[in-house]
Amino acid sequence: MNDYFLLYPLIGIFTGLTSGLLGLGGGLIVVPGLALAFSLIGFPHSEIMHVAAGTSLAVMIATSASAIIAHYRLQNVLWSIVFRILPGILIGVVLGAILASHLSTRWLQLVFGLFLLFVAMKMFFLSKPKETRKVPGKAMSSLIGFLIGIKSGLLGLGGGSIIIPFLTYCNVPMRKASGTSITCSLPISIVGTISFIMLGWHVNPMPHSFGYVYWPAFLSVAFMSLIFAQIGAHFSSKVKVVWLKRLFSLFLLLISLNLLFSAL
Repeated sequence: MNDYFLLYPLIGIFTGLTSGLLGLGGGLIVVPGLALAFSLIGFPHSEIMHVAAGTSLAVMIATSASAIIAHYRLQNVLWSIVFRILPGILIGVVLGAILASHLSTRWLQLVFGLFLLFVAMKMFFLSKPKETRKVPGKAMSSLIGFLIGIKSGLLGLGGGSIIIPFLTYCNVPMRKASGTSITCSLPISIVGTISFIMLGWHVNPMPHSFGYVYWPAFLSVAFMSLIFAQIGAHFSSKVKVVWLKRLFSLFLLLISLNLLFSAL
């Protein structure tokens, strides 16, 4: 059974690479990866997804911080946009975490999966937005941030799967969108982790867990993701934008199909 613990560093490697390369917080890999590992190890089925989501958000603190440093050095972070959508994100992620402890995510997975499928197809075929389209004002940006936060808190994911398509739709260059997205993932992960620890405080579903955060998985995944996030961010400046967009769209396609099948 202990052999399955080798899955943790593998999850960390893929998490770091996608975080640095595509501007994702890593939850799209960490959550399903940890859910698989926990089920193989034999953890309580009723708590697996909650602990996977909480641990994923904790891992994203390390992953996001590492990738932010790399993207900041490359001047890929648009701070004005970060601060514009941040208030809505912080409120939404707390609400999403609270909903996660009470509600089934089946219908959200279905709707979100269809949304990602639509976005993936548009990005793959390089659908170009109108040149005059820009990032909206504070009110609309806060609303979008709120929706991103709810999704992140509910599923234990970062905001990259929505933030990057949204920013590219508003004519933000792909590399700038990736750097800005991963920067937004840091406050999402911090607030989300605190929320999942508090919500699972009296549950302790597994040994060595702190609320809904499982520390052995966190330490292993976070350590490897810290290393490989820097590598991914470095290669993001080497890859052509058209291939970054297509790689990201294929990644969204796989995640959308996973969400749709798991919701059925």
